[in-house]
Amino acid sequence: MSKGIVGLVDIETSHPGSWIPIIRELGYEVTVFDSGRRYSSAQIESFAQEHGVLKVYTNLEEMAAEVDLGIIATANWDLHLQQCRPFIAQGRPVLIDKPLVGSYDHLEQLLKWHEEGAIIGGGSSLRYSSQISALKAELEEKEAEVLSVYAVCSGMGYYYAVHLVSMLQALLGSGIARVRELGTCPWRVELFWNAGQSAVVEVVCPDKGYVPFEAAVVTNKGMHRVVIDNIPRLYRDFLSTVIPALLDKALPVPLEELVEVERALLGVLLSHEEAGRWVKLKELTAASPVYDGTEFFENYLRSVR
Repeated sequence: MSKGIVGLVDIETSHPGSWIPIIRELGYEVTVFDSGRRYSSAQIESFAQEHGVLKVYTNLEEMAAEVDLGIIATANWDLHLQQCRPFIAQGRPVLIDKPLVGSYDHLEQLLKWHEEGAIIGGGSSLRYSSQISALKAELEEKEAEVLSVYAVCSGMGYYYAVHLVSMLQALLGSGIARVRELGTCPWRVELFWNAGQSAVVEVVCPDKGYVPFEAAVVTNKGMHRVVIDNIPRLYRDFLSTVIPALLDKALPVPLEELVEVERALLGVLLSHEEAGRWVKLKELTAASPVYDGTEFFENYLRSVR
């Protein structure tokens, strides 16, 4: 018997094709709505048949009324809020793929919905990595204090930096106080926590080659290294944690903590515009610069053609 029906919004990235088998193995049926920005109707139907999709919707409001959970997998994060609205209006929980959004205003709207009772979760799969959880437990058992971390991967700017900062948050917790940009291509960012830890993340440009998610962790009792390159395991960690929790009206990670990742990277964008100065997260306002999801999606489409 199915545990519930998941409504997946947009199949334009690699995530839906990788996620659907896991979601179905977890006991849920999957339905799909696609906006048609990358694939034709025939291609969408073919995808649905290949992956055992229960139903393909052409109307998002209809989907929201009939499913138990919405998953927003759209690459253009500028569209995430409008795609969440039908589910929230129906009282359905929503899982938003990373990045949650790309602007201060959109972050504030997510928090407002949460305060009004909406169940919103998701973010980067790295936030839920069992490898990071195991490392954190090992360090706690050894009473090792993390002093600093260097984290790296290859990918597209903000879209992948969210992964690295989420990984850091899983290890160090929330409480990022200030950030600054150190350089571009590779995009280097420095973060400082209220508790005193510091970290540098580096996103290597895709044309330089593939670099897996990796972190070097410096503690007062030695160095630790973690490489996360088993992506199916990572996706299972993510989906098996978040989907059941959201359906139970619970948040495995508080939304205020989740949005700190995007908030920190919005601070980096302000740092970029102001010669790499340190930016405190509390400085951000509605007038702060934004990450353009529409421009990103256009570049993304060119990269996958």
